[in-house]
Amino acid sequence: MQTLSRVLGFLFLLLAVGPLAAAQGMVQLRFSGALGTDKSHLVEVEIVEAESGNELVLHVHLAAGTTGAELADLVARRAERAGISLTAPAPVAGSGSLFVDAASAVRVRLGGGLSGEVSCVEAAPSLVRILRPGAIPGKGTVRVVGSSAIVTKGRPPVRARAELSAEVTPEMDAPATATALWRAGAERWMSERPGSDGWRPIKLLEGGVLTGVSVRVDGYADWRVEVSLD
Repeated sequence: MQTLSRVLGFLFLLLAVGPLAAAQGMVQLRFSGALGTDKSHLVEVEIVEAESGNELVLHVHLAAGTTGAELADLVARRAERAGISLTAPAPVAGSGSLFVDAASAVRVRLGGGLSGEVSCVEAAPSLVRILRPGAIPGKGTVRVVGSSAIVTKGRPPVRARAELSAEVTPEMDAPATATALWRAGAERWMSERPGSDGWRPIKLLEGGVLTGVSVRVDGYADWRVEVSLD
């Protein structure tokens, strides 16, 4: 009877803690580039912290010439004010990074010369959504890079790197961009389309488990990138 109680208690702990532990991960946001010297523009940066639920929603109209480093500094200060734990290394050559310790979602819309890359640095995201541009229409190229490892007991992990790129146009909605990502990765990536409007990388076809994934959209248009980890 005592053994049964212990087993039931252990199962309860797994159910209680398991989903919470999975619904988070360290995320790096890297901002680079700069708005044109005669082009001011509104950008969006949103971060949701796991466990605490603390959230940053930053929609700000930036002056012409604003750099990625300046935006990174602003996001860091506002995120800390919102109670989100992060690390902000010193900017380099106009670019800046932020490492959010435990995020459940990150969403960015930049464009106009500013670019942003979202990296899940310890695991694969649970969902990636690419939403069409708003104020600055135009084509874009979604670029996804993943690191993988094949782990065998008693041996060093066998590591690999895979990437894919998908061309997107302003006429494409979220389901269409998800389909473009799925097709672009068909040769090397095992993936799925949860909810039809998003894309989820699962693993590499050669057997490697994804240990990190980066997503960005190249181009001048203000495409929105949404990455979830829950």
